[in-house]
Amino acid sequence: AIESGSVRLIVRLKVDEGANAGEIANAKQALLSELTGTRYRVERDLVGLPTLALEASAETLRILAASPRVERVTEDRPRRPQR
Repeated sequence: AIESGSVRLIVRLKVDEGANAGEIANAKQALLSELTGTRYRVERDLVGLPTLALEASAETLRILAASPRVERVTEDRPRRPQR
């Protein structure tokens, strides 16, 4: 996917256990501020959860991988339904 210039990602942010919606929103805003100047698009903001779905460039992915605000980054790939 990165060959096409962007990749779809699920980004899990580091927040304290029991963080409220306001603290989570602040953490997301701080992370997005780190990405200023890179190419990305928020595909989905899971309000109240420390998770964002992004379409991101390789440069954005490098910043996410190095960010102390990020717990985990995984590729968002379609999955077949379980039977």
